[in-house]
Amino acid sequence: MRLEVLVAAKQRVLDLLDEKRKAIIATAVTHGLNPKVELRDSDVPWLGKIPAHWRSTRVGRLFRQSKILGHPDLTVLSVYREFGVIERASRDDNANRVPDDLSKYQLVEVGDLVINKMKAWQGSLGVSAFRGITSPDYVVFRPVHSEEPQFLHSMLRMPQLTPVYLSISNGIRINQWRIESERFANVEVFLPPVDEQRAIVQYISRETAKLDAVRAATERTIGLLKERRSALIAAAVTGQLDVGAAA
Repeated sequence: MRLEVLVAAKQRVLDLLDEKRKAIIATAVTHGLNPKVELRDSDVPWLGKIPAHWRSTRVGRLFRQSKILGHPDLTVLSVYREFGVIERASRDDNANRVPDDLSKYQLVEVGDLVINKMKAWQGSLGVSAFRGITSPDYVVFRPVHSEEPQFLHSMLRMPQLTPVYLSISNGIRINQWRIESERFANVEVFLPPVDEQRAIVQYISRETAKLDAVRAATERTIGLLKERRSALIAAAVTGQLDVGAAA
């Protein structure tokens, strides 16, 4: 019982680390790194005030929809809510089968924005760091900007935007709602100068690396606690442990 309590406490630490990561990223990509910067009202209800020198733009001015087929030999990519665009083979928890014929899969270049149309409202989108191909059910947007790709990746994936994506999606059932590409292109975002974007990306990378180190250590501890619990149960079942004495 004591080990179960410890495992639950460590799991709560993991949850808090996830919340901390989201808060660090959201604050950095909406308010920057200078706590004393002059602010102005963004006139966007979910966003509130932003640094006065940040400029407004629309997603459609940053990306254009693209659909290039005919590259079946490239690596298959998937979009995950937790990670963004990753190589499909790097995960073993995707139940969707890859077809034998990949001729209809879409080309994705580094820097492309890829969206899972049915799960965008859950955060399943991201700017790709890989070249490959992806499902014809996704939407691929080619960059037409000179911004920092990783900044756009973090900004477009922040939790505050998922209700916006939900509001521009539709369908019969909410868990199958599809985002409308035209309305997505009209989503307003605010961008700092490129050098500030890069500084923000470096800050996010540095701070989340610290959280990742704590997460890895916590997960190792959880693994050891579970192993210890299993060993105690096995010892009790086989009579190697005097349960009354142990209690």
